[in-house]
Amino acid sequence: MIKYFLRYSIAGLIYALTLPIISSSAQDTGTLEKLEEQDLLIQRQNQRIERLEEALETLLQNPQAATPYSEPEGEGKRETKPATPPSPAGKDVADGADPFAGKRAPTKGYDPEKSFFGPLPRFTSPSGYSFGFSGFFQYDGALYGQESGSNVPDYRDGTRLKNTAIFLTGVFPKDWIWGLYYNLADTGDAPINGLYGTFAIYRGFAPWWIMLGNQRTGVGLDPSAFSSSRLFMEEAMPLGSFAFAPGGTAIGVSTLYRADGKYLRVGLLTDAAKEANSTNDGATSDEPYGIHARAAWSPIAERTEALHIGASGYWRTGGSTKFNSDPEVTVDSNKLIDTGSIERVASYYFTGIEGAWVQGPLSLQGEYGLVNVLRKNNRLGQAAFQDLNFEGYYAQASYFLTGESRNYFPRFAGFWRVKPKNDFDLSEGRWGAWEVAARYSYLDLDDGASNIPGGGIRGGVADNYTIALNWHLNPFVKVLLNYVQSDVKKISATGAPAGDTLHIVGSRLQLEW
Repeated sequence: MIKYFLRYSIAGLIYALTLPIISSSAQDTGTLEKLEEQDLLIQRQNQRIERLEEALETLLQNPQAATPYSEPEGEGKRETKPATPPSPAGKDVADGADPFAGKRAPTKGYDPEKSFFGPLPRFTSPSGYSFGFSGFFQYDGALYGQESGSNVPDYRDGTRLKNTAIFLTGVFPKDWIWGLYYNLADTGDAPINGLYGTFAIYRGFAPWWIMLGNQRTGVGLDPSAFSSSRLFMEEAMPLGSFAFAPGGTAIGVSTLYRADGKYLRVGLLTDAAKEANSTNDGATSDEPYGIHARAAWSPIAERTEALHIGASGYWRTGGSTKFNSDPEVTVDSNKLIDTGSIERVASYYFTGIEGAWVQGPLSLQGEYGLVNVLRKNNRLGQAAFQDLNFEGYYAQASYFLTGESRNYFPRFAGFWRVKPKNDFDLSEGRWGAWEVAARYSYLDLDDGASNIPGGGIRGGVADNYTIALNWHLNPFVKVLLNYVQSDVKKISATGAPAGDTLHIVGSRLQLEW
């Protein structure tokens, strides 16, 4: 829009200035020669306009690496001088837009969106320092219907401000990126009063990066992306339960490798921002810590075709922990199934596999995860507490009725926002992108015998069936409509089977900036 305004404004000005000259010249005997001079002048001005457009386009795509416009020294000639030295080979250009992906080079002809976050401009100094902010807003509504209410919370209809998040990112030349993620709609699971992420990234060892600070666990395909890019209102039950345990973020250090369709992340995390877990034996545990890792490979990453294969896992020290899941719509925060606090935990670990495939408007995706909980004996030498195993998986498919494709980024091994072929514009009769999706998810939080000392866990088993209609008005505005059927099976305190079937209609308005 800016470049078109620039082009027509300058062209109009040139025309207005030259019209009187052309008109008067036509009355002279030397009309032909003067008209030729004016035509040459117009050609030169058009060349200047084209160079201005090129400089502006470069600036919009990458403020730091932009080449300033300079007047030609001679006819049709231009001198170009880089504002900053080019980045060393193998390093991403420091645009600071994406703390995980940096400046993404096209992959096999695929030129993704220039900005990882929202559409707002970034501020860059001549010395290469940059700063920008973005965020997103999610407002949910839901209607719940229950068949019996047996041993399942009574869910209440209503609305909820799910997220109002602000992202701040910046670049310190030449190898440092910093970021901050703050949620104004604090959901209660952030380690520090709504502060979900504060980090710094050093990229001087490209293609290896080092990430320090408060960060997400980083396991699983769906949880590794921001919630604004998901197909459904919430991640599937297994990932919502396992991937973030024992909390959404933790303090630590991670290393990232991203090159040639390969992704690897390994890190050491602690729970310094959380209180130490109780051991339930009269003492408190040391500060929990653990390691996490995720590896992925994308042998195909074309514009409308992608193939993703990956695996991830973590190991953490114990004390106590718990696993639970909502019904994949969180207007009511009650949990659908829940282990409750699991005590006398020596350690626990998660292993998962993931895969995705995109072919034009069709996409398929699935993951499987298993958690093993290792428990320790009673201090007094009583019976050992049973080890536990919990598992879950999901499979989902989506299809664009308007012909778009899901947007896969191999440089962070996940999906990002969709760019409609035609942004919504009522006056022009354009309706954005329309997508339908379906998902089945399964989560089992039952294990062990419950009739012995230190026995098993009866958290429940749930099957979820979800269908969705997503309306992408433009890359930064999306409306989601979900229908969810949750079938829950539990064992009551008396040992009798108990359960419920839950029907949910949920909706979300999502804005990014």
